Amino acid sequence: MKPTLLTRAVRLATLAAVAAPASVLAGGFSLNEQSASAMGVANAGAAANPENATTVFFNPAGMGQLNGTNISFGAAVLDIDAEAKGGSITSSNQIGQPVSGSRGGDIADPAFLPNAYLTHEISHSIDI
Repeated sequence: MKPTLLTRAVRLATLAAVAAPASVLAGGFSLNEQSASAMGVANAGAAANPENATTVFFNPAGMGQLNGTNISFGAAVLDIDAEAKGGSITSSNQIGQPVSGSRGGDIADPAFLPNAYLTHEISHSIDI
């Protein structure tokens, strides 16, 4: 059966959505600090050495190496220190006048970014 144009369009749109980098998706950022133990070794081997429940972020299969119930909580504070500088630019607006700016102060408020991980060993071969 030959794929229709609609089928091809859906496949292409799905591939584009899955393959899009996070920077394209509303200015995403990466926060790799998931646990103090991983930060202590600069995330070297964080996926290969399951020490606590945070292993599910980098390597979900690492849950199989953990025994019992594991809970890990953490937080990060994102405090962007950036200010808008006053100035003007010449824009191609309708009257050809400079667009003035202001010293709006700090561009973002500090943000609290919590994380929590839980793993539980149901049996020797089943972990969630």
